[in-house]
Amino acid sequence: SGVTPGALSLAVPFNRSVTAGNLILVAESSYDGVALVAPTDSQSNSFTQLALTTVGTSGNDVEAIYAATASASGADTVTCNISATNNIHCHIYELQGVTAVVDQTGSIQETNPSTASPSSLSVSTSAATTNAVDYLIAFFSDNFSAELDMAGTGWVDTELTDDPGG
Repeated sequence: SGVTPGALSLAVPFNRSVTAGNLILVAESSYDGVALVAPTDSQSNSFTQLALTTVGTSGNDVEAIYAATASASGADTVTCNISATNNIHCHIYELQGVTAVVDQTGSIQETNPSTASPSSLSVSTSAATTNAVDYLIAFFSDNFSAELDMAGTGWVDTELTDDPGG
């Protein structure tokens, strides 16, 4: 993971070599009014956007999730990109044993945190998925307020990534 308060891009290297054929997921965020741009990486993999927030209130975050299949085994650095100098967050994941076919994309909807306590976010896909073993990734950002984020019930595995910026 990486974060910087004022840049157009942020490069985050994997801790160890990635494996060809594994799925690379990138969660990227900045502030509302800044367009997120597809990430790039040192292996020249092609990233597809899987989800984008539907929040449009000034001052809120904007988040997106991207995926690519690793084209080669070896070192890899992912660079997250935005349209204007601002706060940028970049979280990277490598998944082994996950079908790299995206059969559905999704959207993220935020309940306004100023009117809901606790606030909540939901993720939905555009239609039923067809893979025998599906993997769902959801990414949320909280503007450094360091609240407790929890996944709902019914998940086989959940992973939380602490942002080094808070």
